[in-house]
Amino acid sequence: MSAHADQVRADTLLVIGVHRAELAFGRAVAERLPVSGMDVLAISDGLSGHHPLPDEVYRYERVHQALYGQLLSFIRPSHRLVVDLHTGTDSVGPCADIFTASTHLRKRIALEPVPVRCWALGSGLHAGARTVVPASIWNNPHFTYVALEIYLPPDGTGWEEAVDLAIFLLERLRALPEQT
Repeated sequence: MSAHADQVRADTLLVIGVHRAELAFGRAVAERLPVSGMDVLAISDGLSGHHPLPDEVYRYERVHQALYGQLLSFIRPSHRLVVDLHTGTDSVGPCADIFTASTHLRKRIALEPVPVRCWALGSGLHAGARTVVPASIWNNPHFTYVALEIYLPPDGTGWEEAVDLAIFLLERLRALPEQT
């Protein structure tokens, strides 16, 4: 893992490359970000994005949890927002999903004119999505964790539009007021 630390006290940490195949997209987004206010953590040797077979699920979850557990050492007290950037495919892409345990953030983003669906991360009946990310990351009282999934069309077109969408959503997430 390598971190690009902004000299200013950044309020946001952008994590790219958790899955190897997503690193190039993450780098394209990071290269076009505004210079101040955001640190970038590039995971140069990320995990496979391959979905596990039933007999591989236990190992898959443990490896993800071990990698995400290491993120805590890169999250500084000034980081109020940690955005974990991922990619996927969707025939109507580019489009996006946001996954977070923050009810406040989900309510605020729903009021914004942004092309994104919001999903609740959690561990109960009200959770909209299950995750292998440890609760010490997605439900941390010191920062808000957001998994941002940007979907590209299956034919690989729309790369620039998807990068633009990711940057737009990162800027909107950072601009949302903190919970009061």
